[in-house]
Amino acid sequence: MISELIDLGFLKLSNWELIDGNLHCDFCEYANEKNLLYAYVIDRQIKYIGQTVMELKQRLYGYKKPGPTQSTNIRLNELIKNKIIDGEQVEIYVFINDESLKYKGYTVNLAAGLEAVLIEEFSPEWNIQSNKKQAKREIKPKLPIPDKSLNKIKKPCNSDTPVCEVTLHKSYYGKSFFNIPKSHSEYLGPEDKFAIEVRLGDNSSKILAVCDRTAAKSRAPRIRIGKEFAHWTLNNFQLKEKMKVEFTSKHKIRLSKSMVSANQTPFYHFAVA
Repeated sequence: MISELIDLGFLKLSNWELIDGNLHCDFCEYANEKNLLYAYVIDRQIKYIGQTVMELKQRLYGYKKPGPTQSTNIRLNELIKNKIIDGEQVEIYVFINDESLKYKGYTVNLAAGLEAVLIEEFSPEWNIQSNKKQAKREIKPKLPIPDKSLNKIKKPCNSDTPVCEVTLHKSYYGKSFFNIPKSHSEYLGPEDKFAIEVRLGDNSSKILAVCDRTAAKSRAPRIRIGKEFAHWTLNNFQLKEKMKVEFTSKHKIRLSKSMVSANQTPFYHFAVA
């Protein structure tokens, strides 16, 4: 797909990087250009197309450090960070507007005119406009009903219930999701996406979440819980503390604060790279 953008005149500008938890991209060329199109590309697939009338360096800064009311910047900031954490490369392409293009004496903003056309043509995953149109054309698939025959799972030695630990780095702490280490993915159902019951702590009511094996390139299961998980981690943990995950069945997990001590059987330890 990116080849079609290149044919239109898009140029590779830079890559997004994650440095100390913050987005960063190095570029000098076109930094002061205005009225242009930009695109985010992963593995040659167009993920987002945007247009800006401000200087490019100013527009990209909004994605680096979004303001509290900038919903698009906040959403894209998290999407880009998650892809980088998953080991994927997020490339930035730009289309510089041709200021010499005139119509009856008026300069034509070609970038502004192309934005809607390209979003309609390529339906980038991160563009809300294309997602809404796609939703009208497709019936949202139901999550598969868990197969109860899969609920009997292998348990490690010296433990009644399979467990692992996840370190709550910035990528998970105060966020709506976390990843199960791939080495423990066998303790969850084999489907790409399915409903999973989550309990936060010992006395909480159950929350219906989604286990998504397609989110990470490694296919490590991503548990998408929502704002309840974000609030729970902020209220019960410090940054970089460990969270215990108990696999009570193939479609049920319990999360709690790790209480490993010298007289307890140690759990498996994992940290986010």
